[in-house]
Amino acid sequence: MDITFAALNSLNAELALLAAVCCGAIKHKKGVAFGFSLFAFYFLSIILDDWFKADDPQHVWRYVRWTLFDLTFLAWLCWLVRRKLISIYALVISAVIEFFAISLLMMRMLDGFYSNATLTEPVFGILIWVTNVCYVALAIYPMLQFLVRRSLKCN
Repeated sequence: MDITFAALNSLNAELALLAAVCCGAIKHKKGVAFGFSLFAFYFLSIILDDWFKADDPQHVWRYVRWTLFDLTFLAWLCWLVRRKLISIYALVISAVIEFFAISLLMMRMLDGFYSNATLTEPVFGILIWVTNVCYVALAIYPMLQFLVRRSLKCN
């Protein structure tokens, strides 16, 4: 099965947008802000992906650019926390996810520089996908929390 980065990113963007809309429907303002922020950064990553790859024929510097992109996302989340638009818990969990993702990106960059990315080839795509799934789960969490609390009130 050949699933491209753009297709996975498109699905992640759609799920983040769905999470934001659902959080808006349940009037969870912090969930809306996080979901729309995540959607915006996934949408930007779809736009920038081809440019990052076209400008990097050696397959090394794109990982530095993605790291800077991820750090920009964390800075944006910090700004949202400071403005009290998202939860500090979402920022802390995002920082843990980003630490893992940035570590993977840097290992991939070093592997690409020294061995044409042969060492990280089998696991890199799957582990980056896992970090994106964690972000989408974090965006969907307020909606799931609402549904669980509501179902518990009904019983």
